[in-house]
Amino acid sequence: LQEWEDFASGRAILQIFGKPARDIASDRDWKIIAHNMCVGLLDMLAVFQPEIVVIGGGIGHYFEHYGPHLMKELKKYETPLIPIPHSSRGIYFAGRPRKNKSTTNQRGIEVCTAFFTK
Repeated sequence: LQEWEDFASGRAILQIFGKPARDIASDRDWKIIAHNMCVGLLDMLAVFQPEIVVIGGGIGHYFEHYGPHLMKELKKYETPLIPIPHSSRGIYFAGRPRKNKSTTNQRGIEVCTAFFTK
């Protein structure tokens, strides 16, 4: 038995790919990450059937890289019993101010979470 964070988290990305998510450039790697996230999301979608899914933590920063792959992967399993929230684009919440330019928006606010909705 394995916890979802063991294969679908920032820490898991580091262990699996040998580098942090910010250094992943390969579309193939982002597809693998999306697949791993899909595994855990499907169980939650089936049980809770939410209208909004919030993806937080470090992985939320990179939604634009894996979001389309994640939605495609989730759609493979959509049924009336497992409705998938629909996404037109990743939307980010603003977090605390941060100096790291790679994870901040134009106002210098850290981009910390992505979500998709029905």
